[in-house]
Amino acid sequence: MAKIVNKVHGLQLVDTISKGRRIYLHMGDLNKTEQKEWLRSYDLTVSGLTHAQRETVSSVDLKEMVSKMMLLEKPAQIEQAVRGLAIQTAKDPGAVTRWADLIPEFLAWQKVALECGPAQQSHREAFMEIIKTFLKEENIEYYNDLDSDQTAKFIQWRKTYRRDTDHRHVEGREVSASALRHEIQAWKKMVDWAISKKKFHDHKPFFGIRILTTVTNTATISPLSISEVEKLFKQIRDLGNEKFHDLALLAYLTGCEIMAMQFIVDNHPNCIDKQTGMLRVFARQVSGKSGGKTDNRGRELEITPTVKAVLDRGNILGKYKIHNFIANVFKRNWNLEQNDNDGKKIKRMEWHFHQLRHSFASHHLSAGVPLEVISNACGHADITTTRNVYGKFLPVKGKKGVQGMIDAHKEHLAAFNESYFTSPPKSKGKSSN
Repeated sequence: MAKIVNKVHGLQLVDTISKGRRIYLHMGDLNKTEQKEWLRSYDLTVSGLTHAQRETVSSVDLKEMVSKMMLLEKPAQIEQAVRGLAIQTAKDPGAVTRWADLIPEFLAWQKVALECGPAQQSHREAFMEIIKTFLKEENIEYYNDLDSDQTAKFIQWRKTYRRDTDHRHVEGREVSASALRHEIQAWKKMVDWAISKKKFHDHKPFFGIRILTTVTNTATISPLSISEVEKLFKQIRDLGNEKFHDLALLAYLTGCEIMAMQFIVDNHPNCIDKQTGMLRVFARQVSGKSGGKTDNRGRELEITPTVKAVLDRGNILGKYKIHNFIANVFKRNWNLEQNDNDGKKIKRMEWHFHQLRHSFASHHLSAGVPLEVISNACGHADITTTRNVYGKFLPVKGKKGVQGMIDAHKEHLAAFNESYFTSPPKSKGKSSN
């Protein structure tokens, strides 16, 4: 049964026009009498639609039909409803349906049908806002205007597009493969919904579309040099946020990704093996999927004096989402500036948290640690990922040859792992990379 509800943006008529299809009409401001007349005209209009018309009519067209019905005298309205509305139904509704109408209708359906929570719905709305921006810039107005060439163009456009709310944008850095994948999947779900629920033609707008895998995208992240790490941790200490400081330290000294650190925080102290004294990260099949990196994420890591101090301090413990916490720290401190060695103003937070994991792998490789050991510590499926994506040799300026590089990195890692809190390392030189 149709009803009118009061929303923040004004009155809205809500109705299940056919099985599995709910429709929303924005009505602006109406008084009680106008609302009753609108509902009556709407019910008569819908009663005159065939089943096929109810499945395909757009919100815009239906609203226009109701407006025309209201102009008729009451006897004529009833006659029109009984006789059936003489409307021309397009052979392909996708040719006359605008994306601007389709997107809010899909979001409203998704919220009800999938019982989305506020956070999940907010993410989906954000995805759709990005898609709407692209459609507007490319003048793609109707559903059928979108093809696989346009979708491929979106992927290239999205890599460098940033919203005003994206505080962590660094010039030249592409958007993550994960973010792009989520947006494409949300868009594809909307197209699938339009095909199954609204009987739109499937013109395969996502045919042949390939999105970079996370591994390929991760390969674009560069490790920090010794001096950059030492300078970075001084900057983090200066922020005065001990929880963020200790999370960053744990990531750098263990090579843990955020998901692994979340496991440690959620399961401490049970994640420490009492017999071996090792730090256990994940069990096998942590996500319920087989194959790939999931099978290899279960690993044991050495608890160095600094890692033990981080856990004993307890700053990182508690019930919270590490990913959200880190994102908020970056957001709050993004515009903070300080002078570099040349007196130039630089932003403190122009780095990526995942660089600490890459730095862990590269610094240990440069210190002479076998590739297999680093691969196991990172939880990689095999050493190929470690070698091709994470592990990079980092020569140190002023240190001659391979042995000089190894000694410099051994000294650096020893200082961080054994005496960080008693004698915080200071920058001693610059790497050549």
